[in-house]
Amino acid sequence: PILISLYKGLNYLSEEDALEEPFLWLPNLEGPTFGNRGMDWLLKFEDWHGGVPPLGWDDTLRFLSLPAILILTQKVSIELQKPPDAMENPQQAQTYKILGYLPFILGLTALSVPSGLSLYWIANNVLTTGTTMAIKKKVTAEMEEMAAPAATRHPRLRAL
Repeated sequence: PILISLYKGLNYLSEEDALEEPFLWLPNLEGPTFGNRGMDWLLKFEDWHGGVPPLGWDDTLRFLSLPAILILTQKVSIELQKPPDAMENPQQAQTYKILGYLPFILGLTALSVPSGLSLYWIANNVLTTGTTMAIKKKVTAEMEEMAAPAATRHPRLRAL
């Protein structure tokens, strides 16, 4: 629901030209689509002049960095959250082979949406992966502590 709301909100704001200010290394949060939905900003070659894309190489490369970062964060997220024995089970191995294509599909999708939405996906990947890894680490530590014999945890019990 958050992604859909953010997508609709960013589309509305980009149609109103309310996202024109630069943000981080990006020329703005509206581009590269600028009201158009799709990848015409990149693949409509009749708009290229002298081998230069309509947005110019500088802005085009800045906008293209977002799908590349999204693909990288998604691949890292999948690898970090993969169980150590995932490739031993044939069904899990097949699932992770299929999941290997997901980052590239998201990267292609990121080419046709406002850059603000791509930034959200990247931030969400990093935060969700970090949170998941922290929770797993805490739960694993608690499980190991519970598995330890009671005598080793409480020195007073050893004396009894």
